[in-house]
Order: sequence, then C-alpha cells, then structure tokens
Amino acid sequence: MTSPAPYTRAEIEALGNQLPDRGTFCPACGLYIPEFADLTPEERAELKQVSFIETIKTLRSRTGCRLTWAKIWAQHKNGPHPLATPDTAPCRFCGVPLHPEAGQCLLCRMDWHDPEHLKQLGPSFAEQILSAAPGATICLPSHTSWILALHFAEMHGRQDELTIEFIRRNTD
Repeated sequence: MTSPAPYTRAEIEALGNQLPDRGTFCPACGLYIPEFADLTPEERAELKQVSFIETIKTLRSRTGCRLTWAKIWAQHKNGPHPLATPDTAPCRFCGVPLHPEAGQCLLCRMDWHDPEHLKQLGPSFAEQILSAAPGATICLPSHTSWILALHFAEMHGRQDELTIEFIRRNTD
C-alpha cells in the first residue's frame, strides 16, 4: 500500500477550513494526520524535538497550513494514538475498545449494568455498519460513537465502502 501524497501549499490554501482527508488515520481522534510536501524529512525530525507551540508556529510558516492542521500534526508528532490501550477492554458484543469498567457500549448499544438482564438500548450502529450497502451513509449522534464507528468500520474493512458522519443535533 502506498502512502497518500503530501499536501502542497496550493492544495492547503484551496481547501480553506476543511480538515485533512488523507494522511495517516488516528483511530483515537478520528482524524487524518496531514503530511506536508514543503517539509523535508530532516525538518520533520527537528519538529519532533521542539515544543508544541514552536511546532505549530513552524508548520504554519513553512507550509501555509491553518492552525487546526498544525495542531493535528503537532498532537501526533510520533504518529497516531492507539485506540486500544492498557486502560481499555473490548466490548464483549462488538469488540470496540471501551473503559474496562464500562456498563454499556455506545456503538452496539448493549447495556450490561445488570449482568442478569442484558438489554439493547436502541438500534446497533455496529450492525448498521456490517449490513450497510457499499456507498451508504451512517449517521452517529455523538462524537464518541462516531469515533467508535470509524474504528469498527476499519476493524471490519468497511472504512472505504461507507460514509460515517457525526450529526450534531440542534439543541435550540
């Protein structure tokens, strides 16, 4: 698998406020870590040694990227953050990483607070991801469920077949 082409200054300027849609995917935050054509490997190595703020300032001046892109890169100097850590445990129903003491899963919607009375709290987003036709869009109601859905789709090889969106509900 070849790595995606790095962003040029012209591309970055043309994209405006859009988030990067290529680069290395970080399953923990659900974002792509942009690569910049204007940075040499030596400059990337140097940026890994300086402070967060200095990294952001340098990236913005050398690449012309927006603050958001610079922050994403600076937060991932050493690559993507793992979704599963020693502080997580897989959901026993769908397998996405959860806090080890979780009593429910926001993705498959199973609740096991009372182990003798398991219940499903609504339609399973995990099941929607597995059964959706290629090209389908699946909308998630929370940022956390969206991140879990992105990870689940990747776990099951569906990340390139589906569009998974976080739809912020209007609370006015």
